Amino acid sequence: MIILVYVVEASGLNYPNHKIIATASLGKNVLETKVSSPRNTTRFDSTLAWKTDMNSIKRMKADNIPIKVECYCVGKVEREMIGFVVVPLRSVAVLIGNKVVSITPKWHRLIGLRHSWKTLRPEILMFVTITDVVGVQIINEMRNTTSSATKNMLIPQQDIHVELNRKEQHIQIGDSALDCHRFTIEIYWHHCEWLSYLTENAATTDVSFQMKYTLLDCPTERRNLPKMYGTSDEERYMVHEKITIQLRSSLRMLRKYFENVFYIPIYIYCKDEMLGRAFFKISSALPDSMDLNDFLSLTKDGTFVAINESHIYPTKTAINFIDEEHRPILKYNLTLQYHEPSRENQLHQDISSKITETSKYLESRNQQSYQNVPSNPAKLKSSGDVEEMKYQEEIIPSTRRETVEQSIQKRNTLIQKLLQNQIDPPNSAKQMESMKFVEVDEPKQPQTCRRLQEPSIHHSPNRMTKDHTDHVSTPPVETDAYSRSPKTVSFNPQLEEDALAWKTKLQDNFAERLREKENERLESLAGEWFTRQKREEEKLASKMNKCRLLTEALENALTVIKEKDTISMDQRKLDEAAYLEQQKKFEEKISALTDQMRRTAIDHDYQLKLMEIKLKEMEMKKKFIDEENETLKMTIRKLEEQNELLRSRNIELDAVSNGKLQSIELKLKHSQELELFYKNKWQIAEQKLNENQSIRQGNVLYSNSQLRACVVDVLNSVRSDLEADKFELQSIKEMLE
Repeated sequence: MIILVYVVEASGLNYPNHKIIATASLGKNVLETKVSSPRNTTRFDSTLAWKTDMNSIKRMKADNIPIKVECYCVGKVEREMIGFVVVPLRSVAVLIGNKVVSITPKWHRLIGLRHSWKTLRPEILMFVTITDVVGVQIINEMRNTTSSATKNMLIPQQDIHVELNRKEQHIQIGDSALDCHRFTIEIYWHHCEWLSYLTENAATTDVSFQMKYTLLDCPTERRNLPKMYGTSDEERYMVHEKITIQLRSSLRMLRKYFENVFYIPIYIYCKDEMLGRAFFKISSALPDSMDLNDFLSLTKDGTFVAINESHIYPTKTAINFIDEEHRPILKYNLTLQYHEPSRENQLHQDISSKITETSKYLESRNQQSYQNVPSNPAKLKSSGDVEEMKYQEEIIPSTRRETVEQSIQKRNTLIQKLLQNQIDPPNSAKQMESMKFVEVDEPKQPQTCRRLQEPSIHHSPNRMTKDHTDHVSTPPVETDAYSRSPKTVSFNPQLEEDALAWKTKLQDNFAERLREKENERLESLAGEWFTRQKREEEKLASKMNKCRLLTEALENALTVIKEKDTISMDQRKLDEAAYLEQQKKFEEKISALTDQMRRTAIDHDYQLKLMEIKLKEMEMKKKFIDEENETLKMTIRKLEEQNELLRSRNIELDAVSNGKLQSIELKLKHSQELELFYKNKWQIAEQKLNENQSIRQGNVLYSNSQLRACVVDVLNSVRSDLEADKFELQSIKEMLE
């Protein structure tokens, strides 16, 4: 079996523009990837593997030995650790053979970061598995066939079911029976800031940037980012891109999908050169709550709105570390909308009802238009009133009384202006056409006033002006037909009076004809308005009749419903009684279950405390045994050292002590023989004593005293021999030491 770690790439590590290396350690065995220099991204594309057997894997899983993946920044002198990822070996799945195809890399956030790396939020794309040789070959083939690190986000992952429903036009995430809530996610990219800091010279302002992104493995074309003016302290580039995704899932699976699977790679270009890259993820902007009720409490009408930003990292090695204030970012708005099933059904019903109403209304209008067509158009033509026939054939928009009143007010103001300014009425043909009467209903085809039936004048009229004192200041000037230069100048008061009379007469005639024309038009509009009002009243009457019939039908239905309610009241009471009984039973069962759970929880806590106490005792015993073991190891080491010294000394004394040891052994044998001899003597003496028990007490005492003296002499001699042997042994021991 092979424990394999496949490291694809990392994000947020190429920011300081240093060489990056990743290491993986399993116990004391450490493996390293190739050194990755920051280009467009920190890409490793390396496999690290340890070969072992299944028993060792089981033992390591039992000991819970983790796999630690660390990232280092390679400098000139020493390595600087950026962060690490810890993967427990217990959580690693065993995939043999073709099962390796189902595994996909996941993004892991680095922990243990320093302060300078915390703001970058670096992540590493990798996976860990336990497989065999066939699985390693399949993984190598997968590495060679994939040209980019982006994966298809519409296929089922390791523990997330993803399916594209083309019929209903949504993405199913999770089980369709359990994860069945409908959501709409709308991502609106507003603008980018400080993109000039991605270039080598940040002071240049006349630089055009382009943006390109890939959504669900569908790349888009580049689009220009125009600069937004009006902000002197910030540098902004307009994006205005909206992405809408329809989803069907639960909040838990939705968050899991956006944390582990979904991301949008964004690329920033300048003159066909990639300057920046962003891994756009929306998991940080999503709400933290997994419960639907808690989520709805945070929303307004089921819509959650968040404003967030995503960092853009430079891809050129010449760019130095950018400060926090001028960091390139992408501002965006996130909208997560929850669709309630009841509201959706009501919306569909409203739309269908509106469609039916509009179709009925259009059908009725078509029928009315066919009915209003004149049956005998020849009679209208014979009347000679062609304008009236055209007016009846045209479909004129509805006019209200307000338009009529406005036209009357316009007429009165026009007449007052003519009288106040004393405007000369038109006399020539061009001046007649310039004076137009604008109709209210037909602004596109205005009608001109008819010419006044006055005698024709060959020469242009003499213009008369008045000053503020109402006296004629300029005499009439006579001009020819081709020029404006005066011919003769004469002063005649009679001509002036005739001109004034002629002028007033023309003004009166013009005003009278204008009133007549306006009155005719107003009468026609009033007639039309009355006819339309009559039609509307007829429609209202028909609708009221329908409403009356509907109210009668509703009243009949209400009576029927009341009768049914009276019939079903008893059944409802019975159902309520049965429901109360079932509810009581359920409450009793629930109370019993809660009591049982409480008791089991108490027992569990008690057992847990006992186990903790036993664990502490075992730890203390283990500590004591470890200390004793250490002391014993120390004593053994000392004894071994002393033994070595003694062995080195005894090599010389062996030859000397062998003879003495032989003599001592001979003496010991002699003493043992003497001991056996005296023991036999002692037994013989005891037998004699037992035989002579019938002798007098005095004789017995006499024989006993003799025997005692004899035995004491023998024992003293043996004792002296033993002491001599002991002294010799002691001397040998001292020599050996």
